[in-house]
Amino acid sequence: ENGRAIADVVAAYSYLHCYEIKGETDSIGRILTQANYYNTSFNKITLVTTKNHLTWALKRSPSFWGIILVELKDSNITFKYIRGAKDNIFFRKENAFMMLWKDEMLKVANEASVPVKRSHTRMEIAEMLSSSLKKSDALQTIQSIISNRLKLRDAV
Repeated sequence: ENGRAIADVVAAYSYLHCYEIKGETDSIGRILTQANYYNTSFNKITLVTTKNHLTWALKRSPSFWGIILVELKDSNITFKYIRGAKDNIFFRKENAFMMLWKDEMLKVANEASVPVKRSHTRMEIAEMLSSSLKKSDALQTIQSIISNRLKLRDAV
């Protein structure tokens, strides 16, 4: 399921927070399909949307998703928190680990003394890491690796 839905923005706190943006002319119904993927990969998720989608979002988006309303007022863009994001009840560590490259997962396994082989698939390694690391450690590790990946990219 890796790569089937690509988040618009991901913020790296001590965990990864997914922000999905649905503008005035976007199809809001597509969020239901995307939610199937985001819900298992991100600990926190927020829908950023416009007034014309707000009623739909409040009724149909998962209750643990945050909602931010974006409005244009007097040539200024405003952001209003309608609902804060809560911990995602469907989060699965193994899906979150799938955001990492195989070499990154192998390094995590080595540092955590999780016995894996290079011949294991990414999913097998993700499952082994998931069963060996606490949720908080998994979230911090994934966030750290992705943040470092971005720093390396920006340094080039």
